[in-house]
Amino acid sequence: MIEEPYFLSIKQISKLTIRQVYFLYYRERDKNGKSKVLPYYFKSKESSKMEKIEQFKMFGKSIGKTEDEIAAIIAEAEKNGVL
Repeated sequence: MIEEPYFLSIKQISKLTIRQVYFLYYRERDKNGKSKVLPYYFKSKESSKMEKIEQFKMFGKSIGKTEDEIAAIIAEAEKNGVL
């Protein structure tokens, strides 16, 4: 099993690409030898969701949507599982 924060089983590890294995196992480590979390390869679901919402807002503003229209679009996207 791979150590925290990923906690992957051997079966899950076997499905990784060589590149993914490299970034999980051969990443930078602290002075105690504990691997550091990669800042951009593994984003939380909440972080990804917030990025998508910001993209919705920016796009909505760029095509002239009001704040209320943008909020309705975001609510609909959440309802439909897009976010």
